[in-house]
Amino acid sequence: MTVPDTTWQDGAACVGVETALFFPERAADPRPAQAVCATCPVAQQCLEYALTVGEDFGIWGGKTARDRRSILQARSGAHQTGLVRALALRGLKQRELAERLGVSRSSVSLWERGIRTPTTERQAAIEEVLGPIDWEAQVTA
Repeated sequence: MTVPDTTWQDGAACVGVETALFFPERAADPRPAQAVCATCPVAQQCLEYALTVGEDFGIWGGKTARDRRSILQARSGAHQTGLVRALALRGLKQRELAERLGVSRSSVSLWERGIRTPTTERQAAIEEVLGPIDWEAQVTA
């Protein structure tokens, strides 16, 4: 197995920060670590590293282990289409998309499950955030 490049770590915002912050206890709030990651110029490389080596614990690139599992599942294409896949590929949660669009989380949930379809204007706004989405696959999912 090839060892992934880790030279990006030298430029990470977490250099010098207490390591325990990035490995919170099971029920602890991950947001303090994610706040550090949000300012990090190498957060994407960090996330890709964690995905590549299969990190099961901690916050990497601002994403929890659960977030990373969702990203990997989306990348594999397993059981996901349309909006669900787009959210997972970008590591976004319903809440985050709702905040960016100025809509309720329940609206995003209904779109995600194919119960409702967003208007054409809303679809365009969603695609500005997430990139292209196969809306037909979303409706039939």
